[in-house]
Amino acid sequence: MNIAISENIRRLRRARDITQEELANALGVTPQSVSKWEVKAAYPDMELIPLIANYFNISTDELFGMDAIRDEKRVDEFISSRYLIPTEELLERHREIIREFPNSAWLKLSYASCLYQKCFSAENCHVAIEILKEILEKGEPTFRESATFMLIDAYEKLGESTSARKVLEEVPPIQNGRQFLHLNLLRTRRHEAGGLTDDELQELRGLFGPFALSLNWAFNLLLSEKQRRGQGTDEEYYRILVLLEQLYPYLASPSTTGYRELDVCAEVALQYAAYYAESDAERAVDYVESVVESALNTDPNTTYPHLEYTGEGDDDVIVHDVTARQYIAYQIAYMSKANPQRTSTAADTAAATNGGSLDPLREHPRFVAAIAKLAEA
Repeated sequence: MNIAISENIRRLRRARDITQEELANALGVTPQSVSKWEVKAAYPDMELIPLIANYFNISTDELFGMDAIRDEKRVDEFISSRYLIPTEELLERHREIIREFPNSAWLKLSYASCLYQKCFSAENCHVAIEILKEILEKGEPTFRESATFMLIDAYEKLGESTSARKVLEEVPPIQNGRQFLHLNLLRTRRHEAGGLTDDELQELRGLFGPFALSLNWAFNLLLSEKQRRGQGTDEEYYRILVLLEQLYPYLASPSTTGYRELDVCAEVALQYAAYYAESDAERAVDYVESVVESALNTDPNTTYPHLEYTGEGDDDVIVHDVTARQYIAYQIAYMSKANPQRTSTAADTAAATNGGSLDPLREHPRFVAAIAKLAEA
């Protein structure tokens, strides 16, 4: 739990235009003590807590930031359960909670997503665009990437490609992006220190995911378009697949212990497995086993919300809290069907696009053993 008393004392003091010395005099402490509180070098003694709260005319809960923690939990619960809200109620339920938490960028992002996707109309799309522009103008760093992506998408849905490209042009090129700069930082670090620490090596491995996945998507998009035009060949797809495979050993490793890292790893690996399922079963099972081994390295006590579609409509969903191991088992189970049902996983989409599934592997002894490991875990 993040106790925000230091930040709150500093924020409240500055909001009232009070110096550290004035606050110290009112509380009977030294200005140095107040300074230490505000930089988290020390915390006020417990007997001072009521005095500080009374001085600023707030509750002790507010001083500790407990109200903010409860608000954050309430917002999190709404975001996690919004998939269960019927479409006809979705927009109004968002408006209600935004009136309660008007400064929540996360809620506004969710509302914008519903406006231009699930409840699409030209009018709703324009409202979503204004919300997304507001989030970007306020410089919310946590949501900037998602808001930019959604803004481009919303403009495209309206047929306003010029506006979409204008937003795209404002996004820094890859060499100025966070992952690229992080990579450059590690390169400099290695040069200056003569090597990387274990933690830095873990960071480096984590950078492979976005680049490998981007290459995967780019080549699939290119080859799919060439095939649509009658220009692509299976041989060309195979050559590109083999090229991208060279990245996989760096993408999947014992250090792939996070859910998001595993999600990227699984998408690439299961796509390869589906492609090779008929022509090279041993190779396909190698990929399945690598995903299973990575899943077994994740924390078995940490869960994540996962959507299961139970019908054809957008409202026919169930939200499960699943471990990363259960998530991988779910992906493999769906991709083991000859005609994968609609799910929330990108790997299913990739397999369906390439005309492949894991169905030919269902009786393979190593495949069966890999699934059994997940079940036992």
